[in-house]
Amino acid sequence: MSNTSNSNTSNTDMSLAPEATQARLTKEELKTHLRFLQSALDVQDAVNASGIALALHELYAHLLRSNYGTTRAKQHPAATMFLIKLSELNGWENSLHEAYDMAEIAVVTEIELTKEKLAKLESAGV
Repeated sequence: MSNTSNSNTSNTDMSLAPEATQARLTKEELKTHLRFLQSALDVQDAVNASGIALALHELYAHLLRSNYGTTRAKQHPAATMFLIKLSELNGWENSLHEAYDMAEIAVVTEIELTKEKLAKLESAGV
């Protein structure tokens, strides 16, 4: 990454679903989204690269179904966390920790926001 500050801003900006996209997600879609976000955190203890790759594929499919678009999907912080874990298993551990830390913060934040949105839908009886 030649321009670190620009790259960091880009990943941070793309961490959350566009408000219009979130507004269209149903309660079940929000629950699915939450499961995928949590899986990005859970996979950090995994050692099976093929299982991680499959979960990453499923994450991308989910993001595309959720109207993130190709660019936003591939730059989503949850995807970054999966890719970093695969890179660590491949021996690239030390150079990626800063990117991981940023991605983890973005995923945890998105989990909290998705839970809030889901709670609002549930309290509204939707």
